[in-house]
Amino acid sequence: MADFTTPGGRRPLRGTGNVSANLKAADMTTLSASIVLATENPAAVVTATIYMDFMKAYNAHTSREDVVTLVEKYASLCDSYLAEVMKVTESLVSRKATPAWIEAIACQTLLTDERDTWKLTGALLHDHLKADEFMKERGNRTMFVDGSRKGSDRKIVEALMARDSFTRQAHLVVDWLERCAAHQSGMGDHDDRLQYFQLVEAAAGQCPAGGSGSWTNTLHHAQSHNNIGSASSSHVTELDAGAPSRRWVPIHEFLFFRSVFFHLRAGQLQRAKELAADNGYRWLAAVIEECRPCHDLHNASTVGAGFKQPAQGTFYRDLWMRACWRAACSPRCSLYKRAVYGALSGNLQAMLPACTTWEDQLWARMRAVVDVCVEQELRTAKQQDRSLGPQPPGYPSDLGTFETVFRDLREAVGTRGKRHQEIAHIVQRGVVLGDADDLIEEIHYWVIRQVDKTPLLTIRFLVHMALLLRQNWRQDQH
Repeated sequence: MADFTTPGGRRPLRGTGNVSANLKAADMTTLSASIVLATENPAAVVTATIYMDFMKAYNAHTSREDVVTLVEKYASLCDSYLAEVMKVTESLVSRKATPAWIEAIACQTLLTDERDTWKLTGALLHDHLKADEFMKERGNRTMFVDGSRKGSDRKIVEALMARDSFTRQAHLVVDWLERCAAHQSGMGDHDDRLQYFQLVEAAAGQCPAGGSGSWTNTLHHAQSHNNIGSASSSHVTELDAGAPSRRWVPIHEFLFFRSVFFHLRAGQLQRAKELAADNGYRWLAAVIEECRPCHDLHNASTVGAGFKQPAQGTFYRDLWMRACWRAACSPRCSLYKRAVYGALSGNLQAMLPACTTWEDQLWARMRAVVDVCVEQELRTAKQQDRSLGPQPPGYPSDLGTFETVFRDLREAVGTRGKRHQEIAHIVQRGVVLGDADDLIEEIHYWVIRQVDKTPLLTIRFLVHMALLLRQNWRQDQH
């Protein structure tokens, strides 16, 4: 009679005792990985219990007061299963292009998009509930900032965010997109400025002090130049920080501004500023700092005598913004250089050419909306110490709406995304617009018109999203 308590139905050898007790943790991990890899679709195996876990979470949080906790639980579950799927993907590296590896990658993408969508939903739901509580507490009273000359720009912006739901929600979408970009590129875990230096080292044989490869490449280039009598035009001939910009080597300029733009896209303003300062772009580093809303702590009544902290931004922010806008419009600047200055000054047309994905385009458009709202508030809500200069030619005066943003986005991007990306974008757009009935109808229409079989992970996600919308947002609308 076979013993099914051991692999293969064999009885343990005498003297070995309990086999599972003798196995080390690493051995158990290897054994589990081997069992998973033996299946045709290991990603489906590790996500088999996600359906039951979502249903348990839904049944445990049925009241409207628990809606934010429920959404956070959904995002946490996606994170947990995503970690398991990523382990499977790493185990299948040697089997790339096989059906199992392709399914694992697809599963990883689906869970990533779903996790990000739940985080967006949670952020907007939390804001919606907090706004309701705030209005009940304050009644018809409106939050204003003292219009005296001592009021800082940052305080005015904070009051705007607390008072105006449109600006605040647009800012929440921008923050969400930046966090997603930072998580995707790894900026949230380590300093990614080295990426630029590694690219420059590979392209031109130059990197910061301490990199051994830089001296090897430079020596090799010098020896090649002596032997052959000519050098590549893509190499700089000096090793100081300002050499690439001074010698106007295009590849350095391109890589540098692309890296700065990626930092801005991920909300890493301080790292972008440090990268610019470290590489001799002092004016760019100053622009990143001076385009922030001004806040001088020494003007606040709460700061005691002798207590010194550095001021943020500048009282001449309008001049810096105008100069930055002009740089973003200059045809002499490269694509990413215009995009960097466009992101700092709210120039949407300068940012869009560098935005290649749906998420990048949405970020640029929402960021421009926030910049226009902030700029108008700063010019109308405060008595200035001096008269502000005129806004640059072409600066938008219309705030627009979320509907306008997504309509323009659809016209610009179209349906270039894949099928799973299409439904993720539909849900994300519906969550931002806050129209539950319309979103449920769009989900239903998308499902019934699918020719190919829709993944079960996607069906589960859409079902739980529809349940959430019906139980929460529809109550507010009706």
